[in-house]
Amino acid sequence: MGKTKRRNKGGGGTSKSGGGSNGNGNGGGGWSHEEHNARIDAHMATLTKKCLKKGQSVSETLEKGYKRTALAHDNADKIDSKKLHLVIVKTKREVDALRERLRTWDDAEEKKRQEEEIRREEEKKRKAMEEASGIKKKKRGRLGPET
Repeated sequence: MGKTKRRNKGGGGTSKSGGGSNGNGNGGGGWSHEEHNARIDAHMATLTKKCLKKGQSVSETLEKGYKRTALAHDNADKIDSKKLHLVIVKTKREVDALRERLRTWDDAEEKKRQEEEIRREEEKKRKAMEEASGIKKKKRGRLGPET
């Protein structure tokens, strides 16, 4: 027996769902319901044949596949460890920046930096007060088409 031919996804076929083109001149977007079922049936037939050859159970083979899929994706612990790693890296960068500031300490520059910080904080407070009181700033810029 020979191998079955593989189908290209979205290759026109009997798909009733119009849609875009996949670049090969055939229309059709995704697979239709019949194409999905045919593909699943072909997959199950191949899997059953392989399992009979090896003397394994089809259900056990399917479970192993699901386990592999689950292991391929991140679980909650792995996601938490990635978040923690990002926080650690960010903190290390901040420490390095502070360390560099200490190495090249200049009183005049530090005074300027503090004044700039105070000015930014006051600006934030002023904007928050304006938003709370309902005063809207007039928008500037191009108002409409030029005639």
